[in-house]
Amino acid sequence: MALPTDVIGNILVYACESPRDAAARRWCPSKAWLEAYEAPALWRTLTLSTLPTDSAHCIMSAWVRAPQRLRRAVARHTRQVVVTDSTADEERTPYSYGRGLEGQQFARLRMVSLRVYNKNTQQSIEEDEAALRPLFGAECVSIELTEYGALNRSQYPENADCYLRSRRAYQILANFTNLRRLDLHEIYLHLFLLPDSRHHCLVALDGEPADRVETRTYLTQERAGRLTELVSLTVEPFLVPGNIPANIFQNMQHLHLDGTEEPIYSLPVAFTQIAAACPSLRMLTLVECHSASAEDPESWEQPEHYAVFAHVPRTLKALVLALDAVRTPPPDTASAFAALVKTYLPAGMGLHVMTTWRMENLDGLPKAPWAPSTFPVLGEDYDDAALAQDSYMQW
Repeated sequence: MALPTDVIGNILVYACESPRDAAARRWCPSKAWLEAYEAPALWRTLTLSTLPTDSAHCIMSAWVRAPQRLRRAVARHTRQVVVTDSTADEERTPYSYGRGLEGQQFARLRMVSLRVYNKNTQQSIEEDEAALRPLFGAECVSIELTEYGALNRSQYPENADCYLRSRRAYQILANFTNLRRLDLHEIYLHLFLLPDSRHHCLVALDGEPADRVETRTYLTQERAGRLTELVSLTVEPFLVPGNIPANIFQNMQHLHLDGTEEPIYSLPVAFTQIAAACPSLRMLTLVECHSASAEDPESWEQPEHYAVFAHVPRTLKALVLALDAVRTPPPDTASAFAALVKTYLPAGMGLHVMTTWRMENLDGLPKAPWAPSTFPVLGEDYDDAALAQDSYMQW
């Protein structure tokens, strides 16, 4: 069915910088603009980009020209906003947020994903922050910040005035006053800032200089204590007895930890400290990635070592094990592996297993409640019945 002329006119005025752009068809709106203004399912996620791309609804600077009817639909229905780059090949292309989301209201916004590596913004820090300000009420934040993006530092110095820099992460997250769920997309993020720390850590211990805290950490200890979900920490700090203060994550419901090739028999200390640090924990995701250089790569092959799972926090409703190149005891079947671990887990606790190789699933264990996603989805809540049902998926 043909759209009314006035609707098409509104779309083109919104989508193009000038009538000349429209005539040249420099950039066309995505199909989403042409389908409907007010369909709730269409606007649950709003994707804005630094530069034009087919994967976004529009560029950030164009949003202020969106028809009011469309902005009202977004205000009513949008739950997630994604701010992203266009393509990796354009990381040096200058861009501007313009006025961005200025004036946009969100009634149901829960999650914000910031995936911007391009540091070549043409605006000031204050202008970029103002363009993003309507997002700061979200409780769930997925943020990917690097110091230099994919650019070589010696060849392409970073823009010191860019808002979305790693060194400004502390101030950025401080704007999210309702923050409860956080994915930092860091590989092997450490918990505490130590004197020899060269990279970002989650929090600083008492007594650290303010300049190091604000340029090398993400959160204060008080704000970390409010979190109910956290992705990106390593299990390493939990392997040292007495290393983690009790109740540091007093409200944590789901903790995702990346392994550091530790042998299975080192886990009881970690489980004990996790239980003390997270007294309200419902779900623990543990990722184990082994290589030939692992300390004891054969430890996971010995069935007698699996008694360590008797030490998992008793508050858990589900344990999620993701195994990458980890050798498990024969037979190599999902049901046999699950039965071995479940021998030691508390009754009623669900076990969700993912492996990078295909185990035989002879008993037909179902997929996890977050399928088709491999891991639990940030910001999603799963009921106890779904968590209690064992599952298996290939990673």
